[in-house]
Amino acid sequence: MTEQDIGGQAIQVTAVNVGLSAVVGYVLFKIITRPKPTSYGRLWIGWFAGIATLANFPRVLLHQFDLNAVGTWLFPILFLSPVIWLLGWAYGKIRGT
Repeated sequence: MTEQDIGGQAIQVTAVNVGLSAVVGYVLFKIITRPKPTSYGRLWIGWFAGIATLANFPRVLLHQFDLNAVGTWLFPILFLSPVIWLLGWAYGKIRGT
């Protein structure tokens, strides 16, 4: 088995583990809680942070923690989270929970 095969297999296993974790966490969240508007805000921030990390963090690792790469990863999480929370809160209010 070559190094490329091992690396490809590791990526596949990681992707499956992350996907399964997300599905299990989401199902448990839906079973356990009935969200309030503030819970929707936190939930939206959580999803947003997770998606932003999945989209941008590999670039951080590829460029070995270059300042620009770290900034493109952290900027959306830090500065857009209040906007995302407000959108989630408004969605919870409109939904009537």
